Amino acid sequence: MPRYAATAEVAQKIEGGKGVSGVRVQRFATSQAAGLLVVEAALQPLGKKPYDFYYRYRWLNASGGAVGKPDTWRPGSVMVSDTPRLLKGQASVPEAVDFRLELARERLEP
Repeated sequence: MPRYAATAEVAQKIEGGKGVSGVRVQRFATSQAAGLLVVEAALQPLGKKPYDFYYRYRWLNASGGAVGKPDTWRPGSVMVSDTPRLLKGQASVPEAVDFRLELARERLEP
């Protein structure tokens, strides 16, 4: 199992995590708001120092194709703490029924 994911199930929802060495995604929680998919990822640092990274969500339809506008890359960071850092995202179209969390050490182009 990759170091950046707590479980194999979590790893299936992450793309680009190999370049992000200082953080682990513990779990995902999903819900609906006004008919749109909402995702919350809980992250913990792997080391004893704060860790900076970039992330975005990619939204998928029932057949796995991308739908809606891609999220922009956002800065994120985790601090050494017992409290997980939560990364929230919301799909822009109701056709989104699944997602991938993209992680990067440096900001990437859209």
